[in-house]
Amino acid sequence: VAGINWVYWSLGYEVAFYLIVGLLAIGRRIMPLVAVSLVAFLLPLFPFDLWNLFAMGISSWWIVQGHYRQGLPLLIVSILFVATQLSIDQTIAASITFLLIVFPIKKGGGLLLAPFRSAGTWSYSLYLIHVPIGCYLLPRYLPFLNRRTSTLEVVLSNGFELAVCMFCAYLVYLFVERPSHEFARNISSRYRSTRHDSTD
Repeated sequence: VAGINWVYWSLGYEVAFYLIVGLLAIGRRIMPLVAVSLVAFLLPLFPFDLWNLFAMGISSWWIVQGHYRQGLPLLIVSILFVATQLSIDQTIAASITFLLIVFPIKKGGGLLLAPFRSAGTWSYSLYLIHVPIGCYLLPRYLPFLNRRTSTLEVVLSNGFELAVCMFCAYLVYLFVERPSHEFARNISSRYRSTRHDSTD
């Protein structure tokens, strides 16, 4: 079935990642994680065809925490995957992301990166809604956005669509995403306190 929102392909990988990591976390050992990463390297089928990008994220977290014994084996397998099975643009994106996590920009770039950090808090809302708003609603109800006969028109129309999408994403974050997070945290804290009381 053709997807209404084609960027949601990543949600399937996300769910698979949570299931696999959840099972692997039971034993709290690094070798099962490395073994799954090797299987993913040798058997690049869903969900393992992008598994090692998740593994690279895990390894970067361990390295940042100073747990090199856990992080480096996983990183080696992930680099092998990235270097042999991804396109050049994917390899560049993965490498830059990894380096920014392990070697974050401090002090000098703080002010410059502040707007991006702020936008990062509601970027998931932007991910969820940018296709229906920017690709369906705006071009349909504002036909002038479809007339792109020059580079300037392309830049202006894309910039306008992006601005509208970002504004809508911020509203979704304020009125849907953030209240949902707070609701979930309240449920979780109530569950923990109830469980704690029952064990006393």
